[in-house]
Amino acid sequence: VVGPGTFDVPGTVNVHHAAPNTTFTVLRRVDLNPDGVCTGATWLMLPPPNAQTLTTANGGAGALHFEITRGAPFVDGVRFDVQWRLEGNDGSILQSDCFTVTVK
Repeated sequence: VVGPGTFDVPGTVNVHHAAPNTTFTVLRRVDLNPDGVCTGATWLMLPPPNAQTLTTANGGAGALHFEITRGAPFVDGVRFDVQWRLEGNDGSILQSDCFTVTVK
């Protein structure tokens, strides 16, 4: 915990079995209506100082570690939906399901 009333999440985006040597831009969208359906229209890049991209190795795997810290309204008990998307420089798109997060 960074401080009282602060939401802090370290995370990792892992890619396996993708095309080798592909650079992916890491994006996310947040929906403050936590119903399991991501309807946010805006895809956001990771906030600085996080890296914005990952590049797969010759075997098609890659990873990006990140940390996001937010204050209100992301306080204990708040729920929201989030979805992740990777856009490759080769035109490929990898996208997660939408899932609900509860801040603790």
